[in-house]
Amino acid sequence: MNIRDCLVRVSGGLAAGLLLAVIFPLPAHAQTTASGLVGDGRTDNTERLAELLASGADSLVIPPGDYVTGKLDIPSNITLTLSPGVILRDSGRLRETDSMLTIKGENVRIIGTGAKVLANRGDYTTGEHRHGLFIWGAHNVSIVGLECSDQGGDGFYVGGPHGNPSQSIVLDHVIADNNRRNGLSITSAKTLTLTNSTFTNSNGTRPEFGVDVEPNDPQAVLQDIHIAKLHTLRNVIGGFRAELYRLDGSSAPVSIVVTGHNSKGDGITVSLESNSSAQGLVQYSDATSLNATGSGIRLVDPYVGGIRFEVSDVTITGSNASGGTDPSVASAIVVRRRPYDRVKGSFGNSVLRNVTVTASDGGPHSPYAYWSEGPGRFADKWNGIAVENLNVSGMPLRQN
Repeated sequence: MNIRDCLVRVSGGLAAGLLLAVIFPLPAHAQTTASGLVGDGRTDNTERLAELLASGADSLVIPPGDYVTGKLDIPSNITLTLSPGVILRDSGRLRETDSMLTIKGENVRIIGTGAKVLANRGDYTTGEHRHGLFIWGAHNVSIVGLECSDQGGDGFYVGGPHGNPSQSIVLDHVIADNNRRNGLSITSAKTLTLTNSTFTNSNGTRPEFGVDVEPNDPQAVLQDIHIAKLHTLRNVIGGFRAELYRLDGSSAPVSIVVTGHNSKGDGITVSLESNSSAQGLVQYSDATSLNATGSGIRLVDPYVGGIRFEVSDVTITGSNASGGTDPSVASAIVVRRRPYDRVKGSFGNSVLRNVTVTASDGGPHSPYAYWSEGPGRFADKWNGIAVENLNVSGMPLRQN
């Protein structure tokens, strides 16, 4: 049984933490006593927390309390246990490129069921960084049960420099709410598993998704990314996005699998975006979309010869809850070009299979179940996309 199979079979955060202790064994060493901390929600604990983390011990347990702190670096070879009731509260002095917690090493576990990393949105009204947990070029990292909310950037961020994507990353039962940019950004990672996690109310500066997989440049790596039992709610622009247009023919092939996404009230439930030269496969299945304010499914630049998108077993109910009239953003399923895209080619190499679209009872509904633009718009029934078993009720099927 591999790591991913094990995680899917774990039902709760505590059990997951015990399992991850086996998956990511650390050498036996001393546990540091978290003395000298003041959890009153006012006293600045930055210096003492930094001392405890730098002590060289491989285990640190923080007792319940409300600990004000500045930025903290998490060292390699440590298990950090944040007891239920712990709040690591931002002191409000992060610089624009700082994050509250940063991991750049290896063999790190954070067990944080019932614990929170919180900022004050009022402290950071500009910029898009200042993340709650920043994982950069790190290896063998597991985060269980932690909440990162109210941040000036993302709740969680996973990436890495050229040639060193973060590798063997596990995020299980994590929570992110009311973050200024995204709940979770993934920009460069190899072998990442996200399970049983919830991302809500991303708002403030774009992209504003629950989970956003978005490479920064062609050198980024997005391989063996597995997301299961994803819950997104009321994220302004959308629930899940894979925006891959910055990759090109020189990039490592993409492999992303998303299963069991439950979306309610997001802007767009899922947006898959590519170009004509990048390679790989994105699979998205077993999903439900309820009352999206815009589209349920959006495919952008799914060109023949590019990354293949396979979308299957999706139920869309009550899309376009905002009552928009532009079919290119309000239809339940939208296939479109990126604005100002100058690529000349045909859409294709993608499939929509077993998708059910149903209008809401009595409320606004999408103008069409399926809307497409681009080259050869009416050349065939679905403009190059393989559509198998599309079931529609309460709205017109398509625009022509």
